[in-house]
Amino acid sequence: MSEAGTDSKREQIRAAAIELFLERGYAGTSTAEVARKAGVSKETLYSRYRGKEELLGDVLESYIARSLAAAAPAGEFTAPATEEELRGLLAAFAERLLAQLTRPDYLALARMVIAERHRVPEVGELFRAAVPVRALTRVADLLGAAERAGLIALPEADPAAAARLFMGPLLIHLLMNHLLADPDESRLLGRLDIPTHVDLFLAAVRPSA
Repeated sequence: MSEAGTDSKREQIRAAAIELFLERGYAGTSTAEVARKAGVSKETLYSRYRGKEELLGDVLESYIARSLAAAAPAGEFTAPATEEELRGLLAAFAERLLAQLTRPDYLALARMVIAERHRVPEVGELFRAAVPVRALTRVADLLGAAERAGLIALPEADPAAAARLFMGPLLIHLLMNHLLADPDESRLLGRLDIPTHVDLFLAAVRPSA
């Protein structure tokens, strides 16, 4: 089978899995149902995934890969040369990431994970590894480059801790204003003031004179 054909089958399986996970939950969905909805044989599904857990992991990976690619396009998320350039990169990343993570399909998937994680703990771990951890890693890499360039001074030279400081308000906004609010409430609660957030963050990590 050609590579294009293989990718096409995988996309069919992902699309069917997402629809069923959102409709029935993780625990209520079987791989046989996914294969049937995708229009492929169980053998085709199992040639790509060892089981339902791996399938969910791939679904989450594909979501966050698209989100991160949109938030930090290749060749654009590079080591900054000035504080102004760093400010622009952080603001653009935050704006684009929130735009991706507040899409209705992503929010529905995240709500499914939250609803299922107590019954199926591995669902929460897969989500955490695929989404928050990868976004934090991307920001930590940028902040590490900024520190090496002398643009910022990180406590204990820890880019990961600084990334958590930067990402925390974004994730809290996502949780309180989107995941836990209905669409009408989300519009009333308004947008996060990203420029102010970035300025406050940079003030906290700016090198002492």
